[in-house]
Amino acid sequence: MGFDADTGRLDIAPDAPAYGTQLCCSAPKLIAAAHEKVRGANGRALHVLAPHA
Repeated sequence: MGFDADTGRLDIAPDAPAYGTQLCCSAPKLIAAAHEKVRGANGRALHVLAPHA
């Protein structure tokens, strides 16, 4: 849904609650992968919002 470069927070709204749970569990891996793919990425946190229909 959005990325705040100042705080390094990525907001995500999954399609279903189960996807949100998966995202929460794999947040550290996702952030590390983003840092590998995008040099200078400032991502520090993943915030999973309520499911988006």
